[in-house]
Amino acid sequence: MNLPELSVRRPVTGVMVFLCLTILGLFTFSRLKLDMLPDIEFPIVAVITQYPGAGPESIERLVTEPIEEAMASVENVEDVFSESNQGVSLVMVKFAWGTDMDQAEQDVRKNLEIFALDRLPDDVPRPLTFAFDPSMQPVVFMSVRAPGGSQAVRKLAEDEVEPYLSRIPGVASADVLGGTEREIQVRLRPEWLEAYKIPAQQVVGALRGANVMIPGGNLSQGRQELNLSTSAEFTSVQQVREVMVGQSGGRPVYLRDVADVLDTFEEQVTMVRANDIEAVMLAVRKQSDANTVQVANRVLAEIDKLQERLPEGAAITPLFDQGEPIELSIANLSSSALLAIFITAAILLAFLRNWRTSSIVLVSIPLSLLATFAVMDFSSVTLNIISMAGLALAVGMLVDNSIVVLENIFGHLERGEDRKQAAIKGTAEVAMPITASTLTTVVVFAPILFVPGIAGQMFKDMSLTIVISLTASLIVALTLVPLLASLMVNHKRNWFERAIAFLTFWVDPLAGRYARILQACMRNKGKVLLGALLVFVGSLGLIPVMGIDFMAKTDEGRLNFSVKAAPGTSLWTTDEIFREVENIVKEEVPEAKVVTAQFGAGEGLSALFGQNSYTGNVRVRLPPRRQRDRTQFEIESVLRKRFEQIPGAEIRPQVQGMSSEGDVAVKVFTDDLDLLAEYGSRLKSKLETVEGAADVTFSKERGRPELKIDLDRDQIKLLGMAPAEVAATISTYFLGTTATMYREGGDEYSVLVRAPREVREDLARLRALPLVTARGVVPLETVAKIESSLGPTAISRENKRRMGTISITAEKIALGTLIERVEK
Repeated sequence: MNLPELSVRRPVTGVMVFLCLTILGLFTFSRLKLDMLPDIEFPIVAVITQYPGAGPESIERLVTEPIEEAMASVENVEDVFSESNQGVSLVMVKFAWGTDMDQAEQDVRKNLEIFALDRLPDDVPRPLTFAFDPSMQPVVFMSVRAPGGSQAVRKLAEDEVEPYLSRIPGVASADVLGGTEREIQVRLRPEWLEAYKIPAQQVVGALRGANVMIPGGNLSQGRQELNLSTSAEFTSVQQVREVMVGQSGGRPVYLRDVADVLDTFEEQVTMVRANDIEAVMLAVRKQSDANTVQVANRVLAEIDKLQERLPEGAAITPLFDQGEPIELSIANLSSSALLAIFITAAILLAFLRNWRTSSIVLVSIPLSLLATFAVMDFSSVTLNIISMAGLALAVGMLVDNSIVVLENIFGHLERGEDRKQAAIKGTAEVAMPITASTLTTVVVFAPILFVPGIAGQMFKDMSLTIVISLTASLIVALTLVPLLASLMVNHKRNWFERAIAFLTFWVDPLAGRYARILQACMRNKGKVLLGALLVFVGSLGLIPVMGIDFMAKTDEGRLNFSVKAAPGTSLWTTDEIFREVENIVKEEVPEAKVVTAQFGAGEGLSALFGQNSYTGNVRVRLPPRRQRDRTQFEIESVLRKRFEQIPGAEIRPQVQGMSSEGDVAVKVFTDDLDLLAEYGSRLKSKLETVEGAADVTFSKERGRPELKIDLDRDQIKLLGMAPAEVAATISTYFLGTTATMYREGGDEYSVLVRAPREVREDLARLRALPLVTARGVVPLETVAKIESSLGPTAISRENKRRMGTISITAEKIALGTLIERVEK
């Protein structure tokens, strides 16, 4: 008994099987996660190491190089990229596609332990290691406003908003951006320290020794054992002022004698604004396996409840929602798929002129899709624009097999056979042809499942949905279609079908016309073959005209611009540049709903990647496309031209993602930084003339102003000091040293020791910095040569070779065309 006969002879069993399939499909459909793109596992592990105060060259030599050498022996490593920034080393280890990234991350950590950690400076914190994950991007940005200064708003965000959001299911973290935190500042007075002959490092040591909690072991007393705990923690800021830091002339010297101790807030190093108002922002990140849309919707739904917990005058405003463009994209594709189903149904009714037959054919579409949803859920495939595109593409092909089967069954009915026999014979006769036809389509898409690299990971969802839906449609055509035909099909027409036949009278002559055209083709076989060959060759000739691109750019209703001032620009000068950028956006984009600016020293992940005082970004949220006259790209083009008029600023659009490079990157390799800057600048000038190239930037074009302090080892030795002592003194005065933590009300606040701002902004005070030695107090300039120079802003390397990158954005041309022009 073959498959069609089994389904016709056992109709109850067949109906129950497909009913179970329907229930399973609906259940799994409700479980599918929504996302913009497929879940792509990038084969990259990042190693991030912070070394505050160190310059790029020091970071490269002391931190980056040892880590690079340790990574070279990790299994399956293809390339090692690194970037040494001010105070931060970033090493990215690229593995072969298909590598188990959990194991790769463990291998990277193991090699760090064995080969690198012992070679790093003692005061370098432990490196942070993690595999790259696109889900690390925030799903929701929101601003918090409240009465009081930025300090009060940040504390409110940290104490109330952040914990509440972190408890929402699917939320991994909520990072607070902007504002300032409480800090106990010990502002050293160099002239007072010089008078009492007390080194700065002695002050740091005294603070650490005065604020302790040390376990003391156990005391056995008969049958009882008591824990010993020694505690001498600060309970007030006045106690900090009264710490004895040394002696002078036999009299104790207290901290208040050599420094000002202030209970204040940290110096502002980052700024955040939303619609021209200074604010504190929260970036909400989802767990890696959570549904982006569901998490975003949960967070937004909880805002009203959270608002009730906040004090009067406080407000939370959603700024950006990652779920909105995803829902919009999925809705567009869903409407396209529904429209395709409707058109298919209309065409079936017009040509078959039988509502029963049309219904049987049409039912193969939802059943095939439901079967596909079940496989997608079992395979952990999300409902994204790629998988949805595959489903929309497959809709028209899902009815092909059913139409062939029903047409043949109809022919047997017209010859007088009963419905069951007609269903069995009609299906069996075409079973092999439709199976072969389906397999020829499947073999076209199936190999995509095994394509390596990002292309395979990106488009395997489309391949899977097409292959599964077509296979399901074949099974439906061989089982459910003959079953329903044996129960429902009747070649006699009712009044509705006769009305359809009357309205579609124009279909009948088509068969005759097609027959005449076919006869003419058969009489002129050579001409037909030659014409087909010419059309094929002509189509191939159109390929260069079409252009080549990786992914089409879509209007998501969001703009993101990276803004970079001249290296070394202060935060307050950068603020002026950002205000000018925001004013331009306000003038040119009146339809903008939200404009946010974030710049300065980064917080969270931004800090790890080396964001500093002269860099940041501006985000613009636009209304949905149907509510505005201009596209996102038209607005971006207008803004780009206006931004070119801002002197001293490099402003370029960014694509949503983790990379800040443009569409095309040209790499220049040489170990000499001066030659790298020279050759890169020349090449950049040439590439700027390429038609269609926009936002051409060179990563090593401008240096960062710096003061080089070259220590005289011999002079330092004569004074009875070590170079490390001199370096530590400079670091404490200008960078600052966190001596200890002040605890109050369950919170911890840093006790930061450094010089006041007026000292840190005066070159003469640097030269006169007092160094307390065994032979008395000497100024820094007696043991060091201080010179101004231009140092690198960052040092990039690929496989241990220094390099610079020229980034280019394609403007109004295909990416493939731009690449061809750049290569020429």
